[in-house]
Amino acid sequence: MASLHLELVAPYNALMTVLCGLLAWRHRRDWCRTGRVPLLLLTEAHMPGSKP
Repeated sequence: MASLHLELVAPYNALMTVLCGLLAWRHRRDWCRTGRVPLLLLTEAHMPGSKP
């Protein structure tokens, strides 16, 4: 039976935690800078062919 090699699990977990934290921070910062308006939803609502 092959043994498990878990040497890279901790660095990968740390990297993903940092990246997700940075993305959450950036999303919240951008959302607050736009006056807490969901710009993507507004864009989709005004697209040609969208239902009112």
